[in-house]
Amino acid sequence: QAVEALPDPHRQALILRFRHGLEPAEIAHLMRAPPATVRSWISAARTRMALMSTRDGAARSPYGSCR
Repeated sequence: QAVEALPDPHRQALILRFRHGLEPAEIAHLMRAPPATVRSWISAARTRMALMSTRDGAARSPYGSCR
């Protein structure tokens, strides 16, 4: 549900990165955007999803466990 709530380019970049394992440069080529923009979209998507999860009562880092 959280992924579906993301803006379209953020959602697409996140799915391509983490479901399909593409690198930001590959995603940039597919989406016709600069690699830095793709990295920004992915970062923003992870941050928004973390904020959405904290609103649901589950505080999590968008970067996983820091052990």
